Amino acid sequence: MKYMGSKNKYAKELLPIILKDHTKDMWYIEPFVGGANMIDKVPFDRRIGCDVNPYLIEALKLIRDAPESIPDIITEDMYNSMKENKNLDGLTGFTAFSLSFGAKFFGGYRRDKAGTKGCTLNMATQTERAKKSALKQSTKLQTVSLLCRSVFDIQHIKGKATIYAILPMKVLQNIEMTSITLNFGDG
Repeated sequence: MKYMGSKNKYAKELLPIILKDHTKDMWYIEPFVGGANMIDKVPFDRRIGCDVNPYLIEALKLIRDAPESIPDIITEDMYNSMKENKNLDGLTGFTAFSLSFGAKFFGGYRRDKAGTKGCTLNMATQTERAKKSALKQSTKLQTVSLLCRSVFDIQHIKGKATIYAILPMKVLQNIEMTSITLNFGDG
């Protein structure tokens, strides 16, 4: 899914480094899963993607479980209605990110380069691109557990894990760097 700050274009270089010591019996965890553009390329079944944004997690669940239910066209009026109502469901989350300028949460309806407002062809094209991307990503997310919570709230994990975490820039600017050790129980 298109997402602001995506690492998709770096996945080919990053994953061999991240997974260097990973084994199939270990968990792979992303506490800031974002658009799931790294976790969808991890070739192991024991994967967990977390985020504290419930709209993001609902959007990813829609992509994983029912991407064919995404309408063929999401008009700008539909977008604005979802933006105003903010129902917590997969389609609202999907629309908020996938059809927004810069993939920013309800950051304004994405338009073509001409910026034509109300252009049916543009709305159909933008929806088609987003839906096609969702359909493609869906098969790669089938074994991913998607959780709306902080990584510190995961208590059911037993054993070792590889954790890929790049903190959002606004978080990095406001924290003092420290070491964190996570204990996932016996194993």
